[in-house]
Amino acid sequence: NTQTPIRLDRVAPTVSGTVTPNPVLKNLPATATASATDALSGVASASCVTPGTSVVGSVTVACTATDRAGNVGTGVAAYTVIAATTGIDNLIAKVRSMRLGTLETPLVAKLQSAQANLRAGKASAAISDLTDFINQVNAKTGKGITPAQATSLIADANALITSIQGGI
Repeated sequence: NTQTPIRLDRVAPTVSGTVTPNPVLKNLPATATASATDALSGVASASCVTPGTSVVGSVTVACTATDRAGNVGTGVAAYTVIAATTGIDNLIAKVRSMRLGTLETPLVAKLQSAQANLRAGKASAAISDLTDFINQVNAKTGKGITPAQATSLIADANALITSIQGGI
């Protein structure tokens, strides 16, 4: 006659989360992914609430996990929502980091114009400047801007346009 010991699991899983992208531009989508561990019964499910991006600042989103014994653990995923103005600053820094020589000055000037228009509450003018920036990048692709650099710059500019259109 053999006896099998019974192991009772009363410990909730350990939960954390990550948000991508981080930082995220205001009004653009982000996703949160939960990560959980449970040493005894194992993790049955883990998820996070959809991150909100309508308010600028440091934010957290709740994540939960349930183990196979039914214990529920909670955690958070921290992220930062940035305004389009900060996004333009980041794009200016990216252009400068690419060391594009004589191409840098007109590209940065377009972004600075977009920044000034945005700060003045002129969203349409800022979008126009960003569209001009994209056109300049397209015109110089293969002529001082690599295709990979162009793809990155255009993606960032389009994200800024989407963010501005959603309301700064």
